[in-house]
Amino acid sequence: MGVALRYVSDRDTAGMVVNDSFLKIFGNLDTFECRDPDNFNKLLKGWMAKITVRTALNEIRKKKASSLEEPLTDEHHGHFSVLLPDNLHIENVWDLINNLNPKYRRVFTLYEVEGFNHEEIAELMGITASSSRVYLARAKERLKMLYRTLMV
Repeated sequence: MGVALRYVSDRDTAGMVVNDSFLKIFGNLDTFECRDPDNFNKLLKGWMAKITVRTALNEIRKKKASSLEEPLTDEHHGHFSVLLPDNLHIENVWDLINNLNPKYRRVFTLYEVEGFNHEEIAELMGITASSSRVYLARAKERLKMLYRTLMV
């Protein structure tokens, strides 16, 4: 449910995504390959999370998420790093992330949390890899701004 809620904002839709994901998981359990039995649980959870992410993105695609207001340009490419204070809790970080534009939030979560690369994100979301990079850069810019207002 936590994975689904990172992508869809309402609990009913997230519940539907979880149910659909489990149907896919159980229907394809025979395709899961565990090459490292010592890490079986970790690998299975990762496989299940990827299925849930793809299911959530398919649901979003069905609902035709709102389009971006500003045009994409290459000027937004870049790398940012933010050092977080020890008193900033994970709930605060998720609150910041949840304040992002939905497309920025999806790309940020896919890239930074789930570990997808830009080509995979592009395929999942039906955008270009370049757009994925721009969305990620914009998400990080917005997070920095939100973070600064939180710390004031």
